[in-house]
Amino acid sequence: MASFGLANPSVAMGGTGPVDVATIFSAASEGNLALLQSSMAQMNFNVTTADENGYTLLHAASSYNQLRILKFILDNLDRNNPNCIASINAGDNDGDTALHYAGSVDAARMLIEDGRTDARKVNSQGKTALQAKKEELGEMMQDEDIEDDDEDVEVAQKLIEYLSGVP
Repeated sequence: MASFGLANPSVAMGGTGPVDVATIFSAASEGNLALLQSSMAQMNFNVTTADENGYTLLHAASSYNQLRILKFILDNLDRNNPNCIASINAGDNDGDTALHYAGSVDAARMLIEDGRTDARKVNSQGKTALQAKKEELGEMMQDEDIEDDDEDVEVAQKLIEYLSGVP
């Protein structure tokens, strides 16, 4: 996957510098809504566009728990357009959807409560987001260096608890 983050001068300097696709993904990952909006407008960038790995802005916002960005993206996906609905459940090259990427219960809840996310969608390994989170937690717990109160463990446990209640 491409590397997005504060190393990008456009994001690090609050939006000064050349605008490119990396700027847009960085803005989504870092929660810079103003830069995201202006960069998307400047590049005429479609909110459903994916990178070479199938990673979308929805994946980025969900993964990095950027709720304002997540809401912006969901609000800009036409509820009556089947292509937009499909993009909410689009998988990356591994079949992982934005729900598989959810970095918090709040992100997962926002996706589910939107009403268009399919919690039963499986990735290329045949796992739903819930099953994938259970597998991730199992792998974390086998790591000798991880503590039971590790933040990643707690997030995974909370996501599993939440997703277990989603039909």
